[in-house]
Amino acid sequence: MVEGQILFSNSSTVEDNISVKMRIREALFSISSNFATCENTDEAIEQCLAIIGKLCEASRTSVFQFIEQGTSILNTHEWCREKVKSEQKLFQCVPLSSFPWWMEQLMKEKIIRINDISILPPEASAEREAFESCGIRSILSSPIFIKNELIGFISIENATGLHSWEISDISFMRVAADIMGLALERQAADARFKESENELSYCKGQLSSLEQMKSEFLSNISHELKTPLISIKGYTELLHDHVLGDLNAQQEKAVVTILHNSSKLEHLINSLLYISSVHEGDLKYKFSFFTINDLLNRAIELAVSHTKKQGIEIIIDIQSDLPDVYVDEVKITGVFSRLIDNGLKFTPSPGAISIKAFEDNGKLHVAIADTGVGIPAKHLGQLCELFFQIDGSETRKYGGTGAGLYICKQVVTAHKGIMWVESEEDKGSVFHVVLPFQ
Repeated sequence: MVEGQILFSNSSTVEDNISVKMRIREALFSISSNFATCENTDEAIEQCLAIIGKLCEASRTSVFQFIEQGTSILNTHEWCREKVKSEQKLFQCVPLSSFPWWMEQLMKEKIIRINDISILPPEASAEREAFESCGIRSILSSPIFIKNELIGFISIENATGLHSWEISDISFMRVAADIMGLALERQAADARFKESENELSYCKGQLSSLEQMKSEFLSNISHELKTPLISIKGYTELLHDHVLGDLNAQQEKAVVTILHNSSKLEHLINSLLYISSVHEGDLKYKFSFFTINDLLNRAIELAVSHTKKQGIEIIIDIQSDLPDVYVDEVKITGVFSRLIDNGLKFTPSPGAISIKAFEDNGKLHVAIADTGVGIPAKHLGQLCELFFQIDGSETRKYGGTGAGLYICKQVVTAHKGIMWVESEEDKGSVFHVVLPFQ
């Protein structure tokens, strides 16, 4: 039987459901803690397999990864209950073509639940033979993805008798597989980082600029930051949606604050990753036609989600009947969002952000004005330089990395447009973006 969705069973008593949720929550906490505190990823994975196996009353739990450009499978980690024989050596560099039915289910992003190996369908005869040779009576398996790419799967097996895997086991397996995917991604990133370190050591005398090393550092550190952030944000969303239990008003407020700041941190990390992509020359654009109304409304939503500031009025003035503009929706929306967010950050309450869009000599002209603190004239020429900040001290009033306007300028230039700023100290700023319609 193949499970494509996760549902909680309604047949259990309320007390049983509470007990199951408590055990799952404790197990997930232990798994997350292991990955957060253990420096050796392999040891952390083995510890987590033990937690999974004990919670699900399994004989064995295993992690399988695809190797040789996705043509073979390798059992990389295994946990066995006491007196249960290890089968890890049997699955080393086994061709994926040996298990066509199994791979078909995993490629469909399905969790495979088999309560009795003997009743597998005829098309799964190869899988049934392999399982029976290992003494497996029942099995539950979940695919593992890294950046939407199937890289392997995690399985829990019962070799002592038939086992009816519950819906709670399936729910737990899906979350555990997601966490395992993050751990394996971090391990791969660590391996790439160490490999890069060796290459840097060898090529250090040939490097022509510090900019190349800075770009590689940004890429690695951003991925390292994003891995734990995904878990933080995911578990906070579970709390916010009351999946792990009800919250009182004070706890609800704290969870909303965590979600808000997680979004800000995610925005920052994505900025660093963007800069790294620009420097490495692998940034890709997807152009299509969009209305300026849709782009600006989405940008306003994104900008407002990154701030808690109140008392700032946003005024929109868009010329009617403007032609659609040919842009990369995500990237150009990010430009407008950053410029609006910049105005919100530097505008004290009460204040206003004015957004105008109009046709200017056959091109789209967007002007985003604020009533903020303004920019000294001597700094206007440096404003779009990478990591430039007017006040770079540790005691500065306004946060940020100084990457936002640099990113905006790069995106606008890639769209064959121009961007500039007009500002006067204590009188606000106006950021101009001019883009061709096609």
